[in-house]
Amino acid sequence: MLQVETYLESTEKEIHFESLAMFAKDLLSSAGGHFSMQDALQRAFLRLDNDVSREVLENKLPDSLVYAVTGSCACVVHVDGTHLHVASTGDCKAVLGVLCDDDSWRATSLSFEHNADNLSELRRVLSEHPTSEGNTVVKQDRLLGNLAPFRAFGDFNYKWKENVIREKLVSVFGPLVLAGNYNTPPYLTAKPEVTHHHLTILHLTLLQSQK
Repeated sequence: MLQVETYLESTEKEIHFESLAMFAKDLLSSAGGHFSMQDALQRAFLRLDNDVSREVLENKLPDSLVYAVTGSCACVVHVDGTHLHVASTGDCKAVLGVLCDDDSWRATSLSFEHNADNLSELRRVLSEHPTSEGNTVVKQDRLLGNLAPFRAFGDFNYKWKENVIREKLVSVFGPLVLAGNYNTPPYLTAKPEVTHHHLTILHLTLLQSQK
């Protein structure tokens, strides 16, 4: 099994564990009241993305600006007894295998890919920006004509304000790091879509993502 301690450089390890400890402290201080697994998963995804953004802007990581222009999708499954929650961000997918009476398997999607093929997701993206940007927010099935997934961790050049991108990134990566028609950010979010399913002993769950 891969050990976090041997995978991360010492500086990165200290920074990431510091952020994790801060997150745990914040969770403990806000404990109590009604608990929602959907809210918890969404809060965790967004907090991770915000922490990475903060670490990059504070230049805490070696070559930290590289983290600003790279991204990742994620699909997480949480199982609690018969309750299965799937939190998905980006073009990844969870599939539930159901064993049928004739010993064959039937596949049921538990999540939805966040790209232009998903009409509900396309409507969400368009609704978050002025109608005047209707022809530029999504071009050739890509966010601002560049990015295929509509949700992802990182890729902060689709999230930060324009002046921050110009100050932090353009001088390093060149003008193309700032997408055209970048008028009303953020265009990208790490907020996951969360679904719920009741499990039985006849179920098998598979996760899929691009390489």
